[in-house]
Amino acid sequence: MQNAFLLIQTQIDNRRLHHAVLRVRKGSEVTVKACGKAKADSMVLLGSITKPRPALAVMVLMDRGEVKLSDAAVKYLPELNDGGQDPAEAVFAGKPVLFGPHMENFTPLVELLLRHRGAMQVRDFEDLETQLDNLLKSPGDLARIGQQALQVHAGATRRMVERVLGR
Repeated sequence: MQNAFLLIQTQIDNRRLHHAVLRVRKGSEVTVKACGKAKADSMVLLGSITKPRPALAVMVLMDRGEVKLSDAAVKYLPELNDGGQDPAEAVFAGKPVLFGPHMENFTPLVELLLRHRGAMQVRDFEDLETQLDNLLKSPGDLARIGQQALQVHAGATRRMVERVLGR
């Protein structure tokens, strides 16, 4: 947690971020740290442009009492229960990809990323914590994994286009 806070604070010091709120929950323990000009209860933009509309919908449903934020997403979207989330969004952004053991819905991409060291697979929460800690201590590894993932995927796209065009 401290490493994540330091990473965010460094981005603020380097003027890449103005403010951020880091909120981490592990079991029943919740830790909140405000960075930059933010306060712990500051409203901040969500971290991905694809998330605001679904987040707004969830907030409306929460206000109606139809959804609890403490509920697991699979309660409402059982198809998410296994098979994983598509790692392509992170790959296209050139970000390092870490995922758990259940990525059955994306086996070809996952195998390709792992084979070329463009992603990391973790066994459980403790392994995730360890891998994140290691990556945060080594920004060069963060960049390398993200770039390798992008190169692997870009290569796959190029090969598919060549097949379609008959080259």
